[in-house]
Amino acid sequence: MKLKKNAFGLALGVLMGVVVFLATIIMMVKEGGEHLLLLRQFFPGYSITIGGSIFGLIEGFISGYIIGWILIALYNTFQRRK
Repeated sequence: MKLKKNAFGLALGVLMGVVVFLATIIMMVKEGGEHLLLLRQFFPGYSITIGGSIFGLIEGFISGYIIGWILIALYNTFQRRK
């Protein structure tokens, strides 16, 4: 069965973006979350602020979409070989 790359990419992108956004907002409310600053290594410019949460949402979506698209492309390639 062939899976759709764009559908999976969108689903994973939305999931990753929302998780980063919510984690940032929660850490802002708790006034902590220094461990979230490690995301700067993957998302340059990320910070624990309102702007950083929106930035994380966008970059989380983009990276999730790309990862999901690649995973399904690989899955479809290996599935055909069976």
